This record gives sequence, structure tokens and C-alpha cells, in this order.
Amino acid sequence: MTTQLFRPQILWSSLRRISSARCYTTISGVTASINNTPPTFETTTTTESTTSIKLQNTDQTVLNLLSTLTTFPNSNSLHSQVRTLTKRLKTPNVTPIRIGLIGSKTSLLNSLLIDIYEDSQRDKLWYDALTQRDGGVDNVISYTNEESQIVTDKENGRFIVPSPILKDLNIEFVEVNGGKSEKLTSSCSFFLNFSTSERATLLTAGFPTYTFKDLQCSDEANEVLGYTEIDSARYERIIKLLKRSPSNSTIYSKEYPLTNIAQFREILGKAISQADNKLYAAIISNLQTQLSTSSLSLNQLQNQTQHLNKIISSYAEYLNLTFQRQFKPSFHQFQFKTLAWWKLYTSLNAIPAKFHNFLDNDKFLNDSIKQYSYIQGQISTSSESEFIDNQQEIITQDNPLIELKSEILTKDIPALTKRGNDLLYTNFINFQLPLIALSNFGVILLDFSTYSMASVALLGLVIGFNNISRDWAKYTKSWEIEVLEGFRGRINNVEKQLKNEVELWSQNEKTEVIKREDCYKKLTEGK
Repeated sequence: MTTQLFRPQILWSSLRRISSARCYTTISGVTASINNTPPTFETTTTTESTTSIKLQNTDQTVLNLLSTLTTFPNSNSLHSQVRTLTKRLKTPNVTPIRIGLIGSKTSLLNSLLIDIYEDSQRDKLWYDALTQRDGGVDNVISYTNEESQIVTDKENGRFIVPSPILKDLNIEFVEVNGGKSEKLTSSCSFFLNFSTSERATLLTAGFPTYTFKDLQCSDEANEVLGYTEIDSARYERIIKLLKRSPSNSTIYSKEYPLTNIAQFREILGKAISQADNKLYAAIISNLQTQLSTSSLSLNQLQNQTQHLNKIISSYAEYLNLTFQRQFKPSFHQFQFKTLAWWKLYTSLNAIPAKFHNFLDNDKFLNDSIKQYSYIQGQISTSSESEFIDNQQEIITQDNPLIELKSEILTKDIPALTKRGNDLLYTNFINFQLPLIALSNFGVILLDFSTYSMASVALLGLVIGFNNISRDWAKYTKSWEIEVLEGFRGRINNVEKQLKNEVELWSQNEKTEVIKREDCYKKLTEGK
């Protein structure tokens, strides 16, 4: 980690710097340190490369930034940061810098936004409304000097007011109280954080962040505040005293240094002057983090592709071997017991349920389906979830083994039972029914011997049974071969289909990796 140090310069006041500073502020969550040397302001970035990057306001820079919206996912509000910065680069004089305040007291903005030299009724109205703003919503305070455009919408936290500080520094404030609007908070260029809560850490993740403490000292106390400590309540009080009467200027002059607001304004001015550069560095750091932790490199992609293909080859070998040794004998034995010809008369309608139960409980088929889905999952998760939006159409192909099972149950089994019904009906009509009718005719009308006619009827039954058993055995043997060949064909196609998915994923991912690396290179090299 590389650290760049610079000393702040007085931007708003020529007041003497408060001595005995006890700590300095940080960006990006670096903790404050105890230091007896003159105060320094520390800026920290995640890598050496980002500290040396200088933002160039060019059309090409804007295009390069906008390209991240399609090549990188929206991690840590990246897309909002890019839109905020590109808008600033396009119209820097028109677009104000949005500053987020987290955990700040209302007295801070009350004292910063007041116009100490203005005493009109208009000024009093908007300022009174501002001081009564709701502390439970996120308040946005921006500038206007047009009386018709002044807005004091306390319910929705929207204030458009003629405060001098907003105009002079071309800024607007977002007072984060509820923090429910991600769109609002993620549009800030940087944050001033007065909170140590976990929520504050989450809100400021990935953003330039300046950490302060707003203490409330007693009115009689003369405590010297540290470099990042202020007393906004005292400052608001003496501002109001001065505005009430110029005779209170002595009190103001005496207590103003105790508020440390001069130091705060100095830091704020420095932060504003570097806001675009710091946000640009934060974006670069975000991209670099994504590339190093969430995106595959080209070498990693090649290794992962080889690894997946090796898994698929092993899976295909397992399928073929287990199919021959386990499933094929098991299926043959099951169909032999279930499809005996005489069961056509007793349990033909039960055949679909029996096959359904067999396929549902067959270990080979269930394991094969699970392993196929597992390999598909390996393909889909080879690239981190943020980067696989373009892979969804590849990974959502149906599992061919599930399709095969469904085809057997919805197509092959119904064809089997239909064939059984056809055999029963055909042989009954062609052989059994005519000979039974003939035997009855001979006994009743021709007075033939009952025993002889019974023999004729029995002959019809035997001929029918014989035809049914012969044709059914022939059909079921052919049916079994067809079903097993269907299995074999699907199994042989599984390896090809999975490897095609890997190849398609690999090619798409390679294209995306090159795009991301090229985008990052252009932004870091300023091309």
C-alpha cells in the first residue's frame, strides 16, 4: 500500500492554525494516528498504481469511464461513481460536487449554510425551515439564487436555498440520516463521516471518506481540539450571536478558534479541490480489486477450461462404464419381470407407475443427473457471479438425462401400453371371440357335442394367447433395445454437449476478460 502525504493550506480563513494537533484524518478507512508533528492530511489508495494516476478531463477519458458500465459489474456503487464523475467532467462548472454527511449533527449544516451578511425576510424563511428539517430522512441541500426556485420540502428532505457556501464552492450536501436511498448516497463524490458505526462503514465503502469527530464542549471550556475534531454546536451558537448583533463580535473572535471550524473548512476546501481526482482513483481501485478478486486472468481461464474438460471426460467415462455394468442388466431384469405377457391381463395399467418408480429410484440415473448438474454448476461458477450475466443462456440448457427420463415416461411407456392393448384387442377379435362364438353356435343350433365345442373355444383362447406371447415378446425385446440405445446415444452426446458449453463459456469469458483488462489499461494509462 502506498501513501501520498500533503499539507493542507488555508482556503477560507487566515486564522492561526490551532496548535497541539492530536490526530489526522484518513481516506478509505485508514485509522487515525497519534502524532506530535505538525498535522498532515493523509490520502490512501489500495495500490501503488492508483496513487500516480492523474485524471485528465478529456472526451476520451469520459468514453473510457463509460465503458466500465458494460464491462464491469456494479460493485461498491461503481456505476453510480462513474456516472457522477463523467457528469462532472462534461460540465464541471454546472454540476456541483455532492458531499455526503454521515452521523453529522444538525448544527454543522446550520452553521455552514447560514448567510451571516444577509438579513432579509426571504433568508430568514428558508433558514428557519432548514433548521427544522427532519432528522429521520436523507436531506439534500443544493443551491439556487432565484427566489421562485427556492424549495424547503421538509417531508421529502429537499432543500434548494441561496446559501453562499454552496455557490462559492459549487457543492451540495446530502445529510445521510435514513440511508435508504442507495441512488442518493451513491451519487456523492466523497463523504464526511462523523460516525463509527458499521452502517457508516458500509455506506462509505469504495468512496473517498474523511473522518471527523463533532464534540460538544461546555461553553466555558477552552479545550484545544484535535486536527479532526470540531465543535459545531458552539460554532452555531456564536454565529447566531454575531448575526443577532455586531457587538457580539468579541465573543465570536474569542470562541471561534475553539470550534476548530477553520481547520475543518481548510480540510473541506482541500477535499473539494481534489474531489474529482480522488473519485477517479477510487474507481480505478474498485476496478483493480474486481480484476484481482473476481475476474479470471487469461492464464487462469485457460487452466480452468482444461480443468473442466478433464472433469467432463472423467464423467463421460463413468457414464459409459456404469451404464454397461449396472443400468443395462438392471433394466433388462426389471422389464423381464414387469412385462411378462400374461401380466397384460392382470396389470397392464400398472406398467407406467412401475417404470416411473424404477427410474425415480435407479441409482445410476439419479447419480448421473446430479453429476451433470454439478458440472454445469462448475461451468457457471468458474467466473464470479458478478461477471456471468452473459453466460446465463449457456448454462440454462436442459439436462439431457432429465429429458431422456421424461421421454421414456411420456413417450416410450405410453407406446408400450398402447401396443399391449392393441395385441389384446386384435387377438380377441381375430381368434378368441370367433372360435368361442363358433363353439356356442355348434352347441346351441347344431347340437354338436359340448365337449367338442369346448375344445374349439379352448383352441381359440390358446391361439390368442400364443399370438400375444409371441408378438409381445418380440415387441418388448425391440422396445428394450430402442430404449437402451436411446440411453447410449444420450450418454455419448453428454460429453460433446458439456464440452461445447465449456468452449462457448471460455470464448465469451475470454472476450470479456480482454475487454475488462483493456478498459482498465486505458483508464490507468490515460489513453
